[in-house]
Amino acid sequence: MKKITAIILLILSGLILSNCNKDDDNARDGGNSIIGTWKLIEEYTDGTAVSLNSCVLQETYIFGAEQFTHEIYSNSSRRSGASSDDEGDDDGGDDNSDDEDDDSSDDHGDDHGDDGSDDTSDDTSDDVSDDNDDNPSGECLMQDQKIGFWTAQNNNYVLTVDGVSENLTIHFSDANNRFYYEKTITVSGVPKVKRYVFQRQ
Repeated sequence: MKKITAIILLILSGLILSNCNKDDDNARDGGNSIIGTWKLIEEYTDGTAVSLNSCVLQETYIFGAEQFTHEIYSNSSRRSGASSDDEGDDDGGDDNSDDEDDDSSDDHGDDHGDDGSDDTSDDTSDDVSDDNDDNPSGECLMQDQKIGFWTAQNNNYVLTVDGVSENLTIHFSDANNRFYYEKTITVSGVPKVKRYVFQRQ
């Protein structure tokens, strides 16, 4: 009888301790739904789905309690880092691309981790030259990795990389296993709303 009582007490203690650990985890991350690893699964331009290749779908956000990492992948170097976004690159001869190409993955990389200046300016970073560090093998390579800090109040998130902050309103769905945010960009003088959908991994 003493053995059964000891086993029952041991099981109850284990259950209580496991629940305490879950509470501690929620307290540590503030119960924030964004903590975790997220991969891009969908992209829309003005409500229309954009076809994304498997390499672009490797895009990842990793959110810790205070820090985050954002990784962007591409088959070539067309998706340059934040420094070229801020410098306003000259036209690099991308005149042969079609509009479908301009509305897909190329815009996507240029929109992340910047200061939001694309909202009112021409999308000149879309015309980055293909001459810089091309990847002729077609391998999927990480083109950009940004590491920074984040803060949140409700669904308003501030992502800060190298002293430059970006404000995003992030909407969660599917029991907090998906989120999306939207950005307004300007392509050839026409404003477009881009929506990026990420899923928890």
